Amino acid sequence: MEEHGCICPGNPGQANSGEGLFKKKIHTIKLFCKGEIMAEKLLTLTDVVKIVGFKKSTIYKFIKEGKFPKQIKIGKSSRWKLSDIQKWMKEVTSA
Repeated sequence: MEEHGCICPGNPGQANSGEGLFKKKIHTIKLFCKGEIMAEKLLTLTDVVKIVGFKKSTIYKFIKEGKFPKQIKIGKSSRWKLSDIQKWMKEVTSA
C-alpha cells in the first residue's frame, strides 16, 4: 500500500505499458485517489540514472541517507515513480 493511501488496499495496482521518455515502454500503475483513477509512470534504475545524471551507487547512497526517493519493489524489480523524481528535482534545484 502506498504511504499516502492512494493505492486501493485490495489491489496493488495493475501494470500497463505506455510510451516512455526514452522511446521504450515504461510501466504504469493505476492509483485510486478520492474516486479518481490516475496513471503513474514507473521508471527503472537506468531511466533514473539518465534523468538525474548520478551513478547507480550514488542514487542508492542517497536513498540510504534519506536524500533521494525510495524505490518501489515489484517482485524482484525496483521502480521509481516519475512524480517522486520530478518532485525531488524541483526541491534540489530550488534550494
